[in-house]
Amino acid sequence: MLRGTPVATPIPPVSNTPAEPAIVDAVTATMEEVVACVNAGDLQRMTALFTDNYFYRFFGGIAEADVQRLATPTPLPVDLQTELVSVDEVMALDDGRVSAITQVGDARALTIFARDGDRYLVDYSYALADPATPAP
Repeated sequence: MLRGTPVATPIPPVSNTPAEPAIVDAVTATMEEVVACVNAGDLQRMTALFTDNYFYRFFGGIAEADVQRLATPTPLPVDLQTELVSVDEVMALDDGRVSAITQVGDARALTIFARDGDRYLVDYSYALADPATPAP
């Protein structure tokens, strides 16, 4: 998908239906792969873990020049690498997607996953405030 006009941020979906254990395992595996790709500097491989809609919403797509730049992995220095801390509250959404509270390093998010064949891809991510930080 090439660069275009980004769309407005949608309202986060809500569900009270816990996802099946196999789905919890699948979205956790996706997040583990995302973190491994970030640490390895393998951004091209990481893009395969996100939907086209994700790139369109956040970046208006991917420019051709960026595709070429992504082709050469450059691992992060060990002191800059991150870790998957948690994937919690995995819920099945009415539209077939799945939501989860994810934490990578210090960053927490409500992450939405969409099924793609036999796996789940990141479809959207809503940043969450650090629960230890008081609201203004």
